[in-house]
Amino acid sequence: MKKEIFTYGIIILIVVALILLSSHWVKKLAARYREKQTNKDLNGRINKKNLSYGESQYTVFAKALFSAMDGIGTDTDSIMDVFKKMKNIDDILMLQVAFSEVEDENDSLTEWLHDDLSSGEIKQLNNILAERGIIYSF
Repeated sequence: MKKEIFTYGIIILIVVALILLSSHWVKKLAARYREKQTNKDLNGRINKKNLSYGESQYTVFAKALFSAMDGIGTDTDSIMDVFKKMKNIDDILMLQVAFSEVEDENDSLTEWLHDDLSSGEIKQLNNILAERGIIYSF
């Protein structure tokens, strides 16, 4: 009797573990799909003739943002410095696309910024954009 209960207990644990793992992977796949759709939408809105930099430069900017926010602590000055280089809405959109390609957890630049910056810092970031005549807010 005790052996049967133990066996059933092990089977239940294995089933629960499989369910948790499969739901994790389903969520990851869904997030990856949403990211691709978002990038497709963003790419469709970008006027590449208006970009202030070559496309590879946005990857450099995105890597700088990722480094500033990844791990413990946030380098707010580095984040603000990147956004001070943005000159128009197309630069912002291209930066978002580049960031999603650099970041591997399928979170958007907006999600990262809101996770790492205070509401006052988000306001400061949005003010930087507004000063440049960019009508966009995070």
